[in-house]
Amino acid sequence: MTNQPDTKSRSSSEIRKNGNRLRGAGSLYLRQHQYNPVDWHPWCPESRAIALAEDKPIFLSIGYAACHWCHVMEREVFDDNHIADFLNNHFICIKVDREEHPDVDQIYMRFVQGLTGSGGWPLNVFLTPDLKPFFGATTYPAELFLNLIQKLVDIFQSKRNMIEQQAQSIAEQLIKESSWIPGPIVDQTSIIQSAGSFLSLVDPIWGGLEGRMKFPMPSFWRFMLHVYRKTADPKMAKMIRLTLDNMGSGGIHDHIEGGFHRYTVEPTWLIPHFEKMLYDQALLSSLYLEASAVFNHSRYREIASDTLDFVTHHMTNPHGGFATSLDADSEGQEGSYYLWSPRDLQQALGSEIGKKLAHFLRVTEEGNFEGKNILTLRPLDRIIHDSAPTLQDVQALFRAHKPSLQTYRDRRPRPTLDTKVITSLNGLMIDALARGASILGRHDWLQAARKAADFLLDHHLEKNGSLARASNQAEIQSGGILDDYAYLIQGILTLFEASGEISYLEHAMALTDYVMEEFDRREGGFYYTSRTHPAFLGRQIDITDNVTPSANAVMLHVLHIVYILTSNRRYREKLETSLRAFSQPMSYQSIDMVWWQDAALMYAGPFYQVVVAGNPRSTKHRQLTDTLRAYTAPFVFLLEEPPTGFTHRHDALLPAIRNERKTTTQATAYVCQPGTCMAPTQQPEELHKQLHSDWNF
Repeated sequence: MTNQPDTKSRSSSEIRKNGNRLRGAGSLYLRQHQYNPVDWHPWCPESRAIALAEDKPIFLSIGYAACHWCHVMEREVFDDNHIADFLNNHFICIKVDREEHPDVDQIYMRFVQGLTGSGGWPLNVFLTPDLKPFFGATTYPAELFLNLIQKLVDIFQSKRNMIEQQAQSIAEQLIKESSWIPGPIVDQTSIIQSAGSFLSLVDPIWGGLEGRMKFPMPSFWRFMLHVYRKTADPKMAKMIRLTLDNMGSGGIHDHIEGGFHRYTVEPTWLIPHFEKMLYDQALLSSLYLEASAVFNHSRYREIASDTLDFVTHHMTNPHGGFATSLDADSEGQEGSYYLWSPRDLQQALGSEIGKKLAHFLRVTEEGNFEGKNILTLRPLDRIIHDSAPTLQDVQALFRAHKPSLQTYRDRRPRPTLDTKVITSLNGLMIDALARGASILGRHDWLQAARKAADFLLDHHLEKNGSLARASNQAEIQSGGILDDYAYLIQGILTLFEASGEISYLEHAMALTDYVMEEFDRREGGFYYTSRTHPAFLGRQIDITDNVTPSANAVMLHVLHIVYILTSNRRYREKLETSLRAFSQPMSYQSIDMVWWQDAALMYAGPFYQVVVAGNPRSTKHRQLTDTLRAYTAPFVFLLEEPPTGFTHRHDALLPAIRNERKTTTQATAYVCQPGTCMAPTQQPEELHKQLHSDWNF
């Protein structure tokens, strides 16, 4: 864009031929619309200046590259010349990639949810020239959309004063913070009671939260897993395992290549919305990793491993960054890459094995999705006869022939990969890979986590200490939001724990200090954007979990860990202020604030820092660390002495190392909390006893 607004109008045919103002954009989503006849503008000050100069309302359309319904509306609505001409004549049309500008998406999504009771993408909002919303909705078919925009233009022109007054009132409500009275920090008993009450919301047949659609909600289930480790409640264990088993065996899970689709459109986890999002892969692999340790379940380990391998093989760029998503569609059809017929199986495996596997997997001519079949690995317990194969039989046969199925499927056009590297989502993936490397001993995952972290710290970390939101086609999108900082700090803390490389702790502390300075909300918590980030309708605070955990809640976990490591009281004081400030909404919005409750559970303790010193190559050292890693204790931070030994940089930052570590070559574990350490031990059994007196794992 130039500095001066370009107000020259062009016909839809000219735009279709030469491209609109999105042509050559870094964002794949924007490029998907670059040859629409709609005269799309990007989100930037120049585009908004055009709306003010021409005194036209703004049509703002928000989506992302992997979104199926975004593709549908692009083909059926935005590629229509008649609709495009009307839009171009009466609106300034702005297209936004929600993954590049989540701050824009967040505030207008809140408006549409308040207006209609629901939200989703594509998100289509109509604004006054100064960005205040006056109408919005999600997807529309072409005829209804044309009728809508014609009516809105008439209303905007004939009742301009009323529209602007209403828009001003709406804008004031959107930026108005809820008034919460600070209270006592929620205690462990209340948290456990809340978790118990959540069980009534769980589908007793298929697991997951009750509803006509099913989202995985990994943060919710990790919280429930943490409460289970405190209580050993068998009913809670049953609901967790029911959910994990049905997700892992259902159509939401890609059994051939690994990874998970975004959600299912019905309650049995069978029929997914087929896009694969990086955040789901990161959060679900972490959930299955921890569950595999809690329940000593090999299938959960396999699912986590397949998911992490899928990301490292198919969603990683040459520089180490992780791509954002895989499209739901290929060749213009939803899910076509993932669907099977009996004939497909026979061609892939031969007639005999193909027919057998089709029977085991219930792949039929009628299909379970639009005449084709989504593969599941569910037991045939609904086919009642003595010779029905067990789930293990089905899985074993499938596992033996999975490479051939992958080879056959590789001939199909793959869904488009959105190669955009988003800081926050990469932070989640670094956390998952480092966690998996620690638990399962996969050095390749540790290397992948290192490479991604180094890429972000080299390319997304600005000289002033701020983070860029994303990089895409050599473009850097500055202006990271709280999610980018919180998730990356969490990821590199886990990477520090897995690798012992002190530079990652130093970066985590520097970024934490930056957040406390630039995002701080004095009353408690943190704002969604920094002090210097453009806030066109005012700064917001977002406290609820969504498909990803609340960034505010993640920052509370970060503050607690950094406090445990450094004993610096200011981190604990900010944690306590925040937990008190939001104790009220935690009590009545608890299902939407489970990661806050998880932070409060962490605060309630015990939370230990364990230092294993001595020769890291010795058998005893390995026994001590394996004792911890086998349990993947959620509120224990394990730091092994690296092969080169602890350095003065470790001693300067970590009081537990400086004050308690003895100069001995024998492997020794020190279990500490701020201000106190237990007796050093060289025995794995004693280490287990010290750590688990207050836990049921």
